[in-house]
Amino acid sequence: MKLQNHIAYRFLNDEKLLWEIMELVHPDIFKTVKGEELPKGATATWQLIHPEGNKSYYITESVTEKLDLLKVKRKEGRYDYTIFKSLTPQKCTFILPDNRLVRMVVAEGKENPVILFDYIRFVFEDKKAGTGVMNNCLFFVDRVTGEQCEHFGHPDVVEIEDYLYKLLCFIYLSEIEEVVLKPGQKMGTRRSGKVINELKQDITVINSKWNITSIRTEGFNVSGHFRLLEPNGTTRLQTTVTWVNPFQKNGYVRKALKEIIEV
Repeated sequence: MKLQNHIAYRFLNDEKLLWEIMELVHPDIFKTVKGEELPKGATATWQLIHPEGNKSYYITESVTEKLDLLKVKRKEGRYDYTIFKSLTPQKCTFILPDNRLVRMVVAEGKENPVILFDYIRFVFEDKKAGTGVMNNCLFFVDRVTGEQCEHFGHPDVVEIEDYLYKLLCFIYLSEIEEVVLKPGQKMGTRRSGKVINELKQDITVINSKWNITSIRTEGFNVSGHFRLLEPNGTTRLQTTVTWVNPFQKNGYVRKALKEIIEV
């Protein structure tokens, strides 16, 4: 894929787009005059979307396919973001398929233990003219308490959260392979998925180290999947992701309100 055709190209290279986002997010207090001092309340947004200190990740199709195999559960309707409480302060951009991206900032300091996100989705109306509609949604979560902002109920956040949460688990809690592409470099083939870095900065291509196999047997099979291993305070210090290979289960008879008997 040519990154020049992705919204990430403008987001990471065109400051005019950033000013347009600022005007969209703060329409009542912001004037898009280059060089003007940022009004009160807009500074945090500017720090989130500005590329300074950013590291860009390109998420391959191989990773996207594996995210569907990651088994995660909500607690009382919410994902548990406290498993990311040990993340170090950072700013990164996840370049996703289908002209989407997520900018993430892990804030510094114990007094501000939040993870901020900006989800951007672009839909072409005229590819030749390069015109279309861009949706932009900002939201945040406290990584210590798990408290979420009210924007988690926004349709755009509802659309991306399942994918994003699994992606964060995959990148930060499992074994991944990182390949750094300098500006102008490329990797892969058309068949496997070609990536051409046309940005002005490095991008890190994420692949998976998981070797997934499949089996065909008769009986009661359980398909391969990823599983979150929660810390138990004795043998593990933090949550990790592990791959569970497909396996065959024996049949069983479940007695009402009693034990399960293997047969």
